[in-house]
Amino acid sequence: MLEEFAEKIVKLQVKYPQAVLLVILSITLLLIPGILKVKIEPSLEKVLPEDLAVIKTMNDMRTQFGADMVYVVLEPDYAIDVREPKVLKYIDALQQKLAKDKNILEVQSIASIVKEKNGFIPDSKRKIEALLNEDPRTFKFTNRDYSLTFLQLRTDTGTNAALIKRLKFDIKDDIASLEEINPGLKAHVTGFNIIDKATFDIMIFDFSFETPLAFALIGIVVFITFRSLAKGFIPMTVVMISMLWTTGLIGYFGIVLSSTNIVAAAMIMGLGIDFGIHILYRFYELKAKHSRENALTFTLRESIRALVAAALTTIAAFLSLLSTPLPAIKNFGIILSIGIASALVAAVVALPAVIFLYDTYIDKKIKLAKIS
Repeated sequence: MLEEFAEKIVKLQVKYPQAVLLVILSITLLLIPGILKVKIEPSLEKVLPEDLAVIKTMNDMRTQFGADMVYVVLEPDYAIDVREPKVLKYIDALQQKLAKDKNILEVQSIASIVKEKNGFIPDSKRKIEALLNEDPRTFKFTNRDYSLTFLQLRTDTGTNAALIKRLKFDIKDDIASLEEINPGLKAHVTGFNIIDKATFDIMIFDFSFETPLAFALIGIVVFITFRSLAKGFIPMTVVMISMLWTTGLIGYFGIVLSSTNIVAAAMIMGLGIDFGIHILYRFYELKAKHSRENALTFTLRESIRALVAAALTTIAAFLSLLSTPLPAIKNFGIILSIGIASALVAAVVALPAVIFLYDTYIDKKIKLAKIS
């Protein structure tokens, strides 16, 4: 049955190669808008199922109290005691600015301890030392030798990437606005939600670099295999079509990309190129003994059962990931399955038409060269 299908589709590809590729192009153009709909989730927390007890508790805490902590660590450029009046006054000024942010519910620091006890920041270091020495909370915000301190911010951003990004920007903006009174303190912003965002930003940057790199490396290997830039490009059409279709479909289906499934692109390229190489290599083997049309028919007839079996078994393996309770891993399985299915369609439907047009063009070029 598959072999009969292969023969019928090759007849169409040989008779109407441009029409076949036009259909593929039309589908691709319809799917491209879906790329703009792709959602990216930076929070590692979203890897876990929402009905998990610890996640439910965290969400309840966020709803009632705002349970995300962000820390502004203040590290002196030189040896300085953070109990110096000028340091405390700077921390107090920064704390007051930060407290005005709508996503910051509460700010605590050694400055708030001193003001709670004294009403204002004293000009005397000894007075500050006395106030802090008698309060056990002091070492919640400073180390033992008073060479480093931090402000603790109770925030209300949850796992919202846009809010986290905005919060980080606002904090840095507040720090920059007090540069004139900064007594030589370096400020570092950290916290689990900030780390989540930073981690994902790095992964996005790596993805934007590694995906083209993977494409280029695959292209080099294919070029070396076929010893021709044009021939090497032919199986790459499978990779390009499968990548565009996969990205468009996950956008339309609302599948969320996260840190655990963003590596799917390289895997799809690596698996998809195999289909293209196999078909192109077998075609040129048979072309040495048969006509172009027959070589293409025999290639697809011989290969289609193995291609379909390989694709379906790979998809089955990836779909087994749907059994996990982790949403991101489920999405990973779906994305890879869509990618392999797209690669199969591209290899069986689009690639033979590309091969036919290219080989026809080369033969005509050779004949014209001989005539001239």
